Amino acid sequence: MNQRLDVVTTALCRPELLDLTYRSFFTRLKDLPEIRIILNVDPLGEADQAECIQVAKRYSDSVVFRCPDSPGFMDAVKWCYENVESSVVLHLEDDWLLRRTIEYKSLLGSLLGSGSDQMVLLMKDARLPGAMRYSFRPHLACSERVCAALDSLSAVDGNPEKCLAEHSSLLLSYDFTEGGERLVMDMGRKWAKAQGLKKYGVGDAWFVSRPQSLLAKLEYRLYLARWKAIAFR
Repeated sequence: MNQRLDVVTTALCRPELLDLTYRSFFTRLKDLPEIRIILNVDPLGEADQAECIQVAKRYSDSVVFRCPDSPGFMDAVKWCYENVESSVVLHLEDDWLLRRTIEYKSLLGSLLGSGSDQMVLLMKDARLPGAMRYSFRPHLACSERVCAALDSLSAVDGNPEKCLAEHSSLLLSYDFTEGGERLVMDMGRKWAKAQGLKKYGVGDAWFVSRPQSLLAKLEYRLYLARWKAIAFR
């Protein structure tokens, strides 16, 4: 097994959230090996793609990045995994907060000992047996199996998370229950609402538009302050 750990991130132009994601994970995931960040930044959001690259370079001396001219979820995920070199990969989208300290060795041991292809950190309660579909929530995964599953997907314009979840025979997903419930917190929904966007579950589009409101922008600022307090405590 390679000593260096690849960290895959599909991001939008929201460096403030990417920074909180990396800060919380790279300080609270204890005894991490040397990391190499593989980062795709799609041009969606008010900031500049280059700002996100600079954030990543604050957390690793080895950053492989891509800044496409147009957003594409499947293309972003496939590009990231085409560049993975380590035998296991840490998958971190740019809008997650790790709330408590956990041991990387415990997470790795759970993945390798379970026979699963991914070990998912809990956002709320543990999933029921038989309902553990492949997820893009923060997780550690076996690189070879995930890359093979992605290669088997013929569609280039679908939602990769849904495509992999629908091919459950290809990948096994388990929950990392040792970390406890509500271990990770989603930040993306509040950001999207403030931007006048909502998740779009069809095809390759990240989001579709919805009405903007001043209240949503104010709410996001309040939540951002809360997330910073959690990340820096």
